[in-house]
Amino acid sequence: MNKKAVILAGFFLLIGMVFFPGCPTNNGDDNGPQSYTLSVTVSSGVSGNPTTGFYSYVENSMVNYSYSLQPGYKNLTVTLDGVPMAATGVITVTGNHVLSAKADQIDIRATWTGKFYYLGIDTYFQVDFSGNTGSGNCGGHFDFVPIGGAGTWTLVWPQIDFVLKFPAPYNTTLTCTGTLTDENHMNGTWIYTPPGVTGDWSLERQ
Repeated sequence: MNKKAVILAGFFLLIGMVFFPGCPTNNGDDNGPQSYTLSVTVSSGVSGNPTTGFYSYVENSMVNYSYSLQPGYKNLTVTLDGVPMAATGVITVTGNHVLSAKADQIDIRATWTGKFYYLGIDTYFQVDFSGNTGSGNCGGHFDFVPIGGAGTWTLVWPQIDFVLKFPAPYNTTLTCTGTLTDENHMNGTWIYTPPGVTGDWSLERQ
């Protein structure tokens, strides 16, 4: 290399050092730990943490999670990336993950049969619930009245309220208030108007 070429090379090297002093060198990964996203979805009927959202964690972070059922729900299912998990545990973040916790609302829409109690006497009692999961129409009968009645029901777990209206010649109303003790059993009290007599009832899902 001649003297002129050496001088030019030195000149350009000096220019680079002056105007580009921060240019990095390729000496490996110096950006720190890798960060990943934990996507969480928690459905209705489930309590716990973390709640629905997107969370950023560095690689190998340990994330605690815990979920439980709210009243009126069943079948708690917790999955990580589609794989079933325990309701409570710890996640080691090794990449982007999806955590899901969901449950099924208890559905009373069915035929229920049981007993209707009055003055120490019990008789057959049947109610058919239809509509939505929290309210709807119902029909039913009990042996004290030989024709069926129709009405509406509402459920705010665990309280159940329903009304059956019986047509002529009875023109009466049976108002029932009660509690679901589990997804297959309910019981409570009734008032039959007129004449305004009261008693107890119990039903079991069929």
